[in-house]
Amino acid sequence: MTAVLVLNADLGPPRRVTLKHTVRMLCRRVAEIHDAEPDRLIGVYPMPKVVRLARTMGADVTRQHGRL
Repeated sequence: MTAVLVLNADLGPPRRVTLKHTVRMLCRRVAEIHDAEPDRLIGVYPMPKVVRLARTMGADVTRQHGRL
């Protein structure tokens, strides 16, 4: 399966996830396509090579789960 590069919202340290996980993030709108192959589609999305998280994960997520 193809791996997709994921950048933090602040363009911080990258990591790689599976294409399946990437599509789930796009559907949930927690990520947006930063770079893609325009000639190939995955459903309604161009084939992503790089995605960027919509917001920085960290203290906000922890606060939502009552851990701070």
